[in-house]
Amino acid sequence: MSDSVQNTATPQYVGNNLGVSHITTCTGEQIPDYFDVANFQTPYLAFIGAALQKYGSDPAIGYIRVGLGRGGETFPGSGFNGADPNCTAAFINLGFTDQNWINYLTGMMSQVASMNSSKKQLMVGIVGGGPDPVPAAVAQAVVPEGIGFGSQGLKASDQANYPSCTADWCNLFNQYAGQVPLELQTVGPSCPAGTGQCPSNLDASATGSLVPLIPWAATHKVNILELYHQDWLIAYDPNYPGNSEFGAAYATAIEAAASGK
Repeated sequence: MSDSVQNTATPQYVGNNLGVSHITTCTGEQIPDYFDVANFQTPYLAFIGAALQKYGSDPAIGYIRVGLGRGGETFPGSGFNGADPNCTAAFINLGFTDQNWINYLTGMMSQVASMNSSKKQLMVGIVGGGPDPVPAAVAQAVVPEGIGFGSQGLKASDQANYPSCTADWCNLFNQYAGQVPLELQTVGPSCPAGTGQCPSNLDASATGSLVPLIPWAATHKVNILELYHQDWLIAYDPNYPGNSEFGAAYATAIEAAASGK
């Protein structure tokens, strides 16, 4: 793949086997044809199987989250159905429909579940929301397999818009609470000063401060909360920028959520 375009984690040999007609570019990243069974799905399942065999019995690993799209989540590529019409057109040409995408996601997760001989907890991300049928369909398919799910888009607006949250996680967590682990990750490193106060980092501004966000998320069925390393450093590293001003409050919010208080 060209060095002039950002690559994904897709190995070079997979790209070579797919060929240029089965690779597209979405906002600067090369994205494979997920629907190609022989040249994408089969080698990816082999990789996942090898990872499960190697790490499945490792007690230091609590769960394995399987990525089936861009960024380890469940959407085809950044800009798809939005900012990048060429990306969208390319995937439609490859056969993308909502139902074909759901079939790909749920079919892959079913095969992954069948390889999970060690019974390591499996997780999958959900992306979308509102009228998008993908989050609900994925959750409905994976929960009977014992696979947990979650959103990697937790942000301050979820609290403001509840229960209309990113990827519809609020409604889905209420529906499936107690059946499988439910996971959240902030959309980006936080902005300790508050929502909109970090204009140079849109994800941070969207996340806002963890001081109100973590306690709120902890009361809405989440079992696993993933934080960016920058936020751990703000909370606990006295030499990290922001610790002197925000560290104590961050540490208190994190520890209260961890203890269930």
